Amino acid sequence: MPLLSYGCDVVNPSIQQLSQLNVCWNNVYRNILRMHQWESVKEIQWFCDRLDFKHIVNKRKLKSFSCVAKSRNSVLQVCYALCIHSQEYISLCLEYSVDVGPCSISAICSAVEVVQF
Repeated sequence: MPLLSYGCDVVNPSIQQLSQLNVCWNNVYRNILRMHQWESVKEIQWFCDRLDFKHIVNKRKLKSFSCVAKSRNSVLQVCYALCIHSQEYISLCLEYSVDVGPCSISAICSAVEVVQF
């Protein structure tokens, strides 16, 4: 997992790339449990209380935004002020119904986990 997710909170993969990484993540479950490619692992992820790759990426991005928002570093504050107007930031906040600035990291994690399942 660390190899797949390294830097995913600062890189913006295309939908196709994100889908391919999600397939790789799902294949980990399939290989461990000796499942066929066409068998879904969504229920297994749910029962194991695990996220799919898309939600892992989104959770990490929201957590990164939250850390930057709370930083006292003036450079990071300027970056955050520019970032909050981006389409990616706005769509992530809307998708999970969170306001990253005042929101705690645990609230962000809970919001992402609730939306996935």
